[in-house]
Amino acid sequence: MPDRDRTPIRPLGADCRPAIPVAALHGSAASGRQWDGLAAHLGAEIRFVAPDLPGYGGSAAWPADNCASLQAKADRVSALLVACGRPVHLVGHSAGGAVAVKIALGRPELVASLTLIEPVLFHQLGGAGRGEKMLMQEVALLAGIINASVADGNPALGMAHFVNFWNGKGYWASLPAGKRIRLAAQCGQIVNDFAAAFAEDWPLAAASELAMPVQLIMGLQSPLASLRVTEMLAETIDNARLMVVPDAGHMAPFTHASIVNPMIARHVRLAEAGQALAAPVTTAAGGQRAA
Repeated sequence: MPDRDRTPIRPLGADCRPAIPVAALHGSAASGRQWDGLAAHLGAEIRFVAPDLPGYGGSAAWPADNCASLQAKADRVSALLVACGRPVHLVGHSAGGAVAVKIALGRPELVASLTLIEPVLFHQLGGAGRGEKMLMQEVALLAGIINASVADGNPALGMAHFVNFWNGKGYWASLPAGKRIRLAAQCGQIVNDFAAAFAEDWPLAAASELAMPVQLIMGLQSPLASLRVTEMLAETIDNARLMVVPDAGHMAPFTHASIVNPMIARHVRLAEAGQALAAPVTTAAGGQRAA
């Protein structure tokens, strides 16, 4: 089993150097354990790192007066990447994808390749056309409901809206009571995640500066706001590869790991070999629809 390190600021050590380094960043209300299946799929020749982002898993929460900006998160993860001693193949899902983009833009020398699974860079919608602005309003409404729920002392209500937005109506009610309690306890961190996303202001054109091989993955059953952000990045980044999983939603790394993990592994393998990755949109059929 590949090595793992879920502590965002602990150096990896010299044992990272002989192996191919891959770092994977999880989404909101998850942890580095999200990537256990990917670690197993990649194999023992990979030095795999899956840190718990601030406020999740075994990582300490940020101070109440600090919304944990994307830059602050990127700085912590970058400390891990620097310790590898060579560029790392970086993977990010959802909020973790937004952090991964921030690292790739600010510290491109640390990133050998980039795989982004629906990064929640929602600020890009606000600077686009009328349709995108309407999608941005939908996301802002969700964030407002979550903020109000936390302020009113009812985080379970906010988390219910959050979970149903990403997984479909009624999904929250289908979860075991214990899991709903654990998720509700993370609602305050969801508030911080939205605040960090909305605080970004870099223009979409900046993504055109990403010169490393980039793969974007999206599930067609995801909310339109998430799909549009992913499409916008694919349209902007030269030679980016956009992979589509028709029956999957935003949680494709969980529900369709048997499709997503091979996509990531292939991208890493081709990038490591220095092969050209440019390709039109590719549709990956198969897999089961998320429950």
